[in-house]
Amino acid sequence: MRVFITGGSGYIGQALVEALVADGHEVEALVREGTDASVVSDIGAEPRVGHLGELDVLRAAGDRADAVIHLAPSDPETDLAASTALQ
Repeated sequence: MRVFITGGSGYIGQALVEALVADGHEVEALVREGTDASVVSDIGAEPRVGHLGELDVLRAAGDRADAVIHLAPSDPETDLAASTALQ
């Protein structure tokens, strides 16, 4: 299964990426610009540089995925827009 994760470079996100990769899933993780993408690539995820406000990036990643997990923290307005784009 192909899984897209927002917040994949965070504490919980990294543990989830590791578990999904260990179970044989392909993982793509959103990484904020300026964050070291190797945080997720070193544990087996394909980094996707962007942020929650880039709805086209989220839609495209969501379309490629069989499942989406939204872990990235944000304000309520951004969270709603991002969650809607990921449907």
